[in-house]
Parts: sequence; structure tokens; C-alpha cells
Amino acid sequence: MSRLSGGDKMEESEKPSAEHGEPAAIHRLTSLPSAFPTDHSPMTKLKSPNVASPFFRRPSCLFPGTAQRQEINSAVRRASFPMLLAIGTCVAVLVVLQAASPVQVWSQDATADGEYSDGESETTDQRVHELIEKLGSDSYATRLRARNELQRMGLEAFDALREAQTHSDSEILSAARFLISSLHVAWAKETDPAEVREALAEYGAQDASERESRIHILASLPDRKGLHALVRLARFESNIALSRLAALLAMKQNVSEDRARQISNAERIREMLRGNQRQASQWLLAYADDLREGQYSESRWQDLIHKQRSELDNALSQTTHASSVLELVRVSAARAAEQGQTAEALRLAIENADLVPARTRGLIDACEWAIDHELFPFVSALQQQHQHVFESHALLMYSAAHAHLSAGEVAKANELAERAAAIRKLPEDETQRTNLSDKEFEEMAYAHMAIGEQLEQRGLFDWAEKEYRLVIDSSDLEMNVGVQARQNMSKLCEELLRHDDAVKWLEPVVERAEKDNKFQNRISILLLSAASLRSKVEYQRALSQMKSGQIDAAKKSLVTAINANPTDINIIITMMQIDDENDPAWTAVISRYWTQSIGRLKSDIASYEARMRRGIPIAARDDLAESLNQYAWLVSNTKGDFQEALRASQRSLVLSPGSPEFLDTLARCHFAVGDVRAAVATQKEALKVWPHSPPLKRQLKEFEAALQDTE
Repeated sequence: MSRLSGGDKMEESEKPSAEHGEPAAIHRLTSLPSAFPTDHSPMTKLKSPNVASPFFRRPSCLFPGTAQRQEINSAVRRASFPMLLAIGTCVAVLVVLQAASPVQVWSQDATADGEYSDGESETTDQRVHELIEKLGSDSYATRLRARNELQRMGLEAFDALREAQTHSDSEILSAARFLISSLHVAWAKETDPAEVREALAEYGAQDASERESRIHILASLPDRKGLHALVRLARFESNIALSRLAALLAMKQNVSEDRARQISNAERIREMLRGNQRQASQWLLAYADDLREGQYSESRWQDLIHKQRSELDNALSQTTHASSVLELVRVSAARAAEQGQTAEALRLAIENADLVPARTRGLIDACEWAIDHELFPFVSALQQQHQHVFESHALLMYSAAHAHLSAGEVAKANELAERAAAIRKLPEDETQRTNLSDKEFEEMAYAHMAIGEQLEQRGLFDWAEKEYRLVIDSSDLEMNVGVQARQNMSKLCEELLRHDDAVKWLEPVVERAEKDNKFQNRISILLLSAASLRSKVEYQRALSQMKSGQIDAAKKSLVTAINANPTDINIIITMMQIDDENDPAWTAVISRYWTQSIGRLKSDIASYEARMRRGIPIAARDDLAESLNQYAWLVSNTKGDFQEALRASQRSLVLSPGSPEFLDTLARCHFAVGDVRAAVATQKEALKVWPHSPPLKRQLKEFEAALQDTE
């Protein structure tokens, strides 16, 4: 059990404010620590007569008019402390009596007001709304009874209480806010899978950042195990942004191909969101209807978007913002694109392009979303509408270039890419360099390197390489940015199987580090060491030598590489690919390194498991997942118990769901045990996360070729 809003921060749209007609002091009533807040004591009330209290209202019969109230309040403020203490004692006695016999007090109050007769029949919703109205009653006993009843109802009262946070009666408003913060929610249910219960443990006690992380974990669980929990969060999470995130991630999950399961999930979602009008719930209800019908409904999503655009354009809702409607448009367009309705997806995006913030960050996000869903004409439309912003930011210009490249307009794409590279151009000679301070130059260089990394993630390797070259050509090894640019360039060449180039870009850094201790100490900040760098260079050199048939030279390079970094299992895997029966010394060397690595990984796994049992789970969890993955990758690519490797890989993904690296390993394990179809399916899952990774693409190609051979 945990508090619904423990650690939550309300979105600006949810915060009552003076603009909505309530006193600013009411904001202070929402963080009261107990069921009967001490801030509502008589003394506090008398000291602050204008602050509305949800549980201590002055009887109207005693204070019939505003002028009279002001006179008496002034008198009270002038009263002596003994009188105030006496009043406080009387009220305290009343509270004790109420707690001792709540039924009797309620019965008397109900009889007096004609409320809640025993034989009255009413629905839960009606009862909740009546109780909320009673939070503003002049009778203290009525207010207290209504509050207690609403607390007992828990989540049944949640939606109505949330709406009451903008009530015109400030006392009802503040009481509703207090009750929302005090509702207790069992976020996990006994019927939830173990992984879901673990992700939701103490959920309400976490801050917004940690809750967001938990939501992502739920979304990444295999077989949509977290779906119902995500729907639950979409409805009841008090932070609107997290509620929408839960809904978005639920809708982004892969849909089961089993129609019976689709219909079952649809009905379950509808049951969980029955009657709920929250935006995230409305999205999920439309999604559930799609699941039930087995197809994307263009008209359904159009109606939903039109309704929320109307609310936004006419200011009809305090919780409907341009950002939330934009999220809805993107969800709808993405679903249309997934169903092959590209024209409809583009229409939705372009018609609602005015929702995209006309700022650099907003435009970058919009372009990245469009590129991810291959809606490149939308990028061109944004460029036409915001040419000035595009011309001033390199990544936006590269996005426009990417759009032209996708249309086959290579010359235009390269022209825009050249213009992008020239934005905040790095100095070409020493004269230009002297006009910049070291800090200014370093900031510019890091900006170009960051652009290169993003281009690499998009699969635009030629343009990424040009950005890295710009940094390398204008900076030397005396600057960390120059070292990092060479490392990035070497890594890119490695992934593209350009082994000689990988050596060329990194070797100067290695040679400098091996000769200059001061330089070595400086680059250690970048988590680089002379030994690890030497291992990388020699490994790439060996791969180049193997490619050209220089096997003996490759053996020497591999031994140098593994001696420099004995923990790099990829070197061992490559060593075992050189099966030289005529060289028993070589066989002994690789057998020794393989055995040592297996022993080390098993020891690490046992150590991290022990740490987790001792209650040190956070760091140990990540370390355990990595060790399991390393073990599975080594065995599945060489020799050993392939079934054990498969289990280890599966465990790593339980600890780190959705990791593309770990999915890549799992695919290799499936392949090792002979399940080629599962290998292909799993590799495709990894590529959904890293769609442009050359190593992942090569492995998928290998598996698909094997699958074709078996069919």
C-alpha cells in the first residue's frame, strides 16, 4: 500500500490558483500531514480567518453577514490567549467525542439535515458527488462524516475528487485536494505478474523521475505483462504527464497477433476505464476499440482529436494543452502509419503542425518523431513554415536534408548537409582560432561532435563522419574533445568493418598515452586507459589481418589485445574462430583464455547475486545483468552449454528489459540452440530499438539466410 500522490508534483494545469477564483492561501492546505490536520485547529482558524478550511467552517447561523463576520474576527484577534485556549479545548473535546462515536454523531446530523436515510438507494457515483458537496456543509459533523466516507471509498471517489479540485466552493476545493493526497492506493494487485509487482513496489512513495522509470520498465516487460498496470496508472496517476506517458507506452506496445487475446485486452481496458473522462483514459478507450475491431479506425481518432482541439482552441478545459493534443495527434498518426495508412498519418501531422512549438527543441522533437515513423514530407512542411529556425540549427538542417535523401533527391540532400555543417563553423586556420577563447572553441567542437553522434544514430554515417572530421581537423590531442572525436571516428569505422581506418584514427591516441603519463592521467577522466586503447587497436589490426589472410600476424595481434584487456570477450570469440589444428600452442592459448573468462563471469554472477540478496540491489542489478549477458554472448558464440546461455540471456532481460544489446545476445542464443525462427524474431525486436546498427543488421541477415536454408 502506498500513497497515491507521495512525491507527486501536480502539473501546472492541475494546480488551483487565484486565477480560478480561490484564495492563494488555499495552496498551503494540500500538504497537510495527517487525516485531521493541525493547521485547522481553532487557534489557527482564528489567526487566519480568511483561510478556508475543509473541516472547520463557522456556523452560518452565528455569522449571517460579511460585515458581522469581519467585526467578530477583529474582536477575536484582540481576544486574550486564555479565551483562545478555551475555545480550542472545546473543539478538541468535540473531536474526541466524534471519534469515539462516529455513528451517533452522523445519525444525529443526518436526521437533522434529512440526509442519507438507511433505506436510501443510490449509485456509487451519485453517492460520491453528494459526499463531495457535503464537504462544504456548514455542519462540522457532516463535513467530517463525508470526508471519512470518501476516504473509505478510496479509488471509487478518485475521479470525482480530482474534478472537485477546481470546485467553485473554496472549502470543497481544498478538502478535495487534501483527500486526493491522502487516498491510499495498492498500485500492484495480487493477480499481477511478479515483475509487475516488483516494478510497482512503493510506487506512490517515489518522486516523479523514479515513477517515470518504473512506467518505462512496465512498458518493456515481454508479452505485454505490464499492460494492465499501465492502464491502471493512466487512470489513477495524479501527475498528468505520467498518466499520459503510461497511456502512450501502453499503446506503443506490440499488438498480439492472436485475435482472442486482442479482444480480451480490449475488454479489460474498457472495464478498467469505465466512465473515466481523463484524457489518457479516452486515448486508451479509442485504442481498445481498435483492438476489438482489429484495425485502426480513422474516424474514431479524428473525432477524438477534433474534440480535444475544440477544448484547446476554445479554452473549455483546464487540463487540455497544446502539448497533450500534440501527443494525441502523434499517437494517432503513428498508429495510422503502422497500419500502412501513410497518407492519413501525414494528413494528421500536417493539419496539426501549428501545435508544434516554434522553438528549436520543439522542432527537433517533431522532426525526430517524423523521421522515426518515416513521415519525411512532414519534416519538409516544418522547414517551409520555420525556415529561419532551421537555418540557424544544424540538426534541423540535417533533418531537412534527410527528408530530401529519403525522396531520392541526393544532390539537394548533400547541399543542405553542407549548409548544416557550416552552422557555427569551426575555425579553419590559426588566425580564426585565436579569435576564440578555449572555452568557446571547445563548446563549438562538442556541439559538432554531438551532431555527429545523432547523425550516426539515424544511420547517416557519411554525414556523421564529416562532423567528426571537422572536430579532428581543428583540434589536437591537447584537448579532450579531440581525443573523443578520434575515438568516435574509430568506433564508427569499426562498426562499418573498416578496420584499417579504425586503427588509423585511434593509434595516435594510444601512442601518446603510452609515452606521456600526464596525458594518460588526463584522458582517464574520459574512462580511457593506455591498455584498453592498445587492446582496441590491436584487435582491429587483427581483424584487418584476418580479412587479408595474414593469420599468423593476426594471432600475434590478438594475443597482444587480450593481454592488454583480458575482459574483452569479443577478442576471445575471434581467437576461437582461428581453428588451427597444426598449432597446438595456439589451441592451448585460446583454451586457457576461454576457461579463465568463463570462470570469471560465473564468479561475478555469483557475487552480484549475493549482493542483491544482502539488499544492495541497485548497482548489483545492472552489474548482474551485464555479467549474464557477457556469459551468454561468449558461450553462444563459442562452445559450452547453449541452453544455460539461453537462460542467462533471458535473465539479463528480466533485469534490464528491452535492452537492444541484450536482445541481440538472446537472438544469438536462440540461434545457437537451433531455434532460428526465434532468433530472427528476437533480432528484429533489437532492431526496433537500434534500427540503424550495422552489427545488428549483419546478424539479422545471417539469421534470415539460415532460416531460408531450413525452409
